[in-house]
Amino acid sequence: MGIVIGYVYVKTKSIWVCMIIHFANNFTTVLEEYLPILTGVEWITIALDLLIMLIGVISLMILIFTIS
Repeated sequence: MGIVIGYVYVKTKSIWVCMIIHFANNFTTVLEEYLPILTGVEWITIALDLLIMLIGVISLMILIFTIS
C-alpha cells in the first residue's frame, strides 16, 4: 500500500490525495471487521473485498492513463 500511495504522491504532488487513500484503506478495514458482527452475514466481507479490489484497479488504471 505504501508503494501505491508513494506513486500517487509522485504523480499528483498532493498529500491530500494520499491522505484520502490512507483513510479509505483504514475505513474499509474497520468495515470488514464490524459488518459481519452488525449484520450477522459472513459473506459480506468477501463481497466488500471484491468491491474494494475492483475500485482499486479501476482507480489505478485511471491514474496511470490520465496523469502519465
